[in-house]
Amino acid sequence: PAPTPSPTPAPTPSPTPAPTPSPTPAPTPSPTLSPTPRPSPRPTQFPTPAPTAPLVVPSTCTQSGCMNYEGSGDYVTIGNSLSFDEDRENCNLRSSASDNLDIPAGSRIVKALLYWSGSGSLPGNNRVLLNGNSISADRVYTDSSVSPYTFYGSEADVTSFIQEGTITVGSIPADTSNTYCTPNAAYAAWTMVVVYENASLPRARINVCSDWFEFTFPSSNYQYGIVYEYDSKVRCISGANGSGKTTIVTFESDSYKGEYFYINDVYYGDNLFKGSTAPNLDINEFDITTQVQSSSYIEFKFQTYLTYTVWGNAIEGLFAPVRVVYYEI
Repeated sequence: PAPTPSPTPAPTPSPTPAPTPSPTPAPTPSPTLSPTPRPSPRPTQFPTPAPTAPLVVPSTCTQSGCMNYEGSGDYVTIGNSLSFDEDRENCNLRSSASDNLDIPAGSRIVKALLYWSGSGSLPGNNRVLLNGNSISADRVYTDSSVSPYTFYGSEADVTSFIQEGTITVGSIPADTSNTYCTPNAAYAAWTMVVVYENASLPRARINVCSDWFEFTFPSSNYQYGIVYEYDSKVRCISGANGSGKTTIVTFESDSYKGEYFYINDVYYGDNLFKGSTAPNLDINEFDITTQVQSSSYIEFKFQTYLTYTVWGNAIEGLFAPVRVVYYEI
């Protein structure tokens, strides 16, 4: 018989081994870098501009009580009053009063003169506050020509304290008692004249005078129909070949009584000084082109007179210490 073949066993499949996972390497930490020290920055160095000759300089012609300048420049006058009212209705005073100083772009302040005045005797501590700075007077003036009243004026060079913007002056001493309040004579006010230079302006002369502190009120002999005359001159007027102007600052000027006003005998009007800037303060500008081209001085003349007012008989008593004359050359 044929041999029976042995069955061929099916091959046993080798098991597929599970893949061995590769180990995840631990992340290598990035090294911490220490900041590289840098040298301290130096302040920005700007080149120092070459010195420039001033455009406005003191004038060769001088007058006592005045500051005289010439060159490419102009001036501005500002001010305010601490008085609430011009008369006895309210004799209280504000602690301070402000005004704004504006000058053309590109200008440089050459001089700033602060002037303040008040009713009463000259105070022992004659100081005021200018934008928070305590300012003492360089020069003082008093008037006691009409008994029993005394008034004072003071001025100070404040150039180093001034720049454009709000100017506030406060703590002006003044007597507001019944002695001054009842006759409508209590007040406190300030003004400032700023001379500046600017290359775009024509050449001019600027005379700033501040020494005339005289009460335009007679000491006696009050009569209707009589004028009482008070005058002052600003000299050093020469070489004018263009326009001219002047600014007059008056203290204790009232609206209810008048005064005739002249410049070099040219009549400008009646009651022009009536507290139009603030109570008891006027800053008025006038054209004087004709006068500066025909005279060596500018004369300011006030004529006061007795008149009947809501308060009874009265005469305008004011002070006009600050006078500025400008003319092109």
